[in-house]
Amino acid sequence: MSELHCEKYNILPSEGNRSRKKVKTPSKRENAKRNRYSAKLLPKFPKCGHVGKPYQPFQCISLLTMRDIKIFYDSFYKTSEKITQDNFILKHCSVTDPKRSRKREQEKNKPKSMSVKYYVKRRHGIMVNVCRQSFMNILGVKKDRILNVVKRYKESNEMPKERRGGDRTKGKNNTKRAAIKSLKCIESHYCRSKTFSRVYLPAELNIRKLWRMFNNTVDKDLQVKESFFRYFFTRKYNVGFGTPTTDMCSTCLQFQDQIKKSLDINTKNRLMAQQRAHKIRAKCFYELLQEVHADNEVVTFSFDCQKNLALPKIADQAAYFSMQLNFYHFAIVQGTSKGKISPTSVNSYVWTELDHQRGSNEIASALYHTLSTFKFSESTKVVRLFCDGCGAQNKNSIVIGMLSHWLLKCNTPNIDKIEIFFPVVGYSYIPPDRLFGQIEKVIKKSPEITSPEQYMKVIEKWGSIYKLGVDVPVQDWKSKVQIVMKPTSQWHFKL
Repeated sequence: MSELHCEKYNILPSEGNRSRKKVKTPSKRENAKRNRYSAKLLPKFPKCGHVGKPYQPFQCISLLTMRDIKIFYDSFYKTSEKITQDNFILKHCSVTDPKRSRKREQEKNKPKSMSVKYYVKRRHGIMVNVCRQSFMNILGVKKDRILNVVKRYKESNEMPKERRGGDRTKGKNNTKRAAIKSLKCIESHYCRSKTFSRVYLPAELNIRKLWRMFNNTVDKDLQVKESFFRYFFTRKYNVGFGTPTTDMCSTCLQFQDQIKKSLDINTKNRLMAQQRAHKIRAKCFYELLQEVHADNEVVTFSFDCQKNLALPKIADQAAYFSMQLNFYHFAIVQGTSKGKISPTSVNSYVWTELDHQRGSNEIASALYHTLSTFKFSESTKVVRLFCDGCGAQNKNSIVIGMLSHWLLKCNTPNIDKIEIFFPVVGYSYIPPDRLFGQIEKVIKKSPEITSPEQYMKVIEKWGSIYKLGVDVPVQDWKSKVQIVMKPTSQWHFKL
């Protein structure tokens, strides 16, 4: 899977969600395992008769009391984990090579390979040397367990480790993690905020294709079933598959094609630098749209037209293929890109193509109405306008002439500047687009819409409705601007 390098972001394991975690109850196997290494009988006092005579190194009876034995016994069974108990046994044993050996007449009686001493710790911290039988009776363990622990330590010089069972899927999981991590995700074209919690793979991929690619690149013993790969991919990673883009920036597409086809390193670096500068310019537009100023020194408006809404919207096939009436919706949103969409911050201007066209005069009239009726505070000095670069509606001398007229005649003398921003082509996602998305969700679920009032009933949930030509007059701004302004061809700058 290493050949898949899309671009942009690496895939990282998800941090998990805030859902309630499953409370695991001990299984029968776990209960049996716990009972296997739990205390079953009380400790026994030594009966070996070792009292510490000069020829007897053991002091099982002379120095130990029942209280010492009980404390030592409780320390061993403080936990029911085998590895912890084995470490306890090893801590109270010392192993060395035999100091001497003698020949055996029979082969089955092999000489000892090690010499083990056993100790019991008294409550004062004194280690008492005891015989093996007393050590076994005190702890309630068998000889083979003690000798196996000591022998493994002597051979490997390592502390006891759990070698039973274990995670049989660890190797496969590590291989899957490495394969998934080698993928490169693409940047989401439809999400302006750079959220790294959710990343996307190319649209031509899916989980089944990734599973087949994984099994083709690993050894046979590491291959997995599709269900196991799907469970691991969906539970451990917050990864989705993108959709084919339909409205990408033409400049970005041009740069991508040139970078792929370029064989010269210097040319490729130059194109990548130009592409980076292009995206930085696009990002500046959104940074300005997100700015929040104290004391309302700057008031921000963004406006755009929704796509034509067809009238009537019915399930009849004849109506679908017939020419329909277009219902227009022009929205002006007050606030930054992170502001709340509500009727108090949105002015929605609606009309049909029978009433008026959808040209610069209609856009300028609606924008003039919003600026004239909005209550600016005394501290407001700058008005910022954000819109796309459509020349027939927004980016023209008619809108600029209307803004100049309003700035001259406005009732708020503190406002001394109007700034209008046009984004880089292909990067024009503004707050009205969020509004249009909410409206289109409701319209999509509506089976029939046969009148403009039904559209207005949907729009009024998020915006204040104004009928263009009825509530708001449509003025001939084009004729008024031509009287006082030169044609754009004679301007000393490019619009």
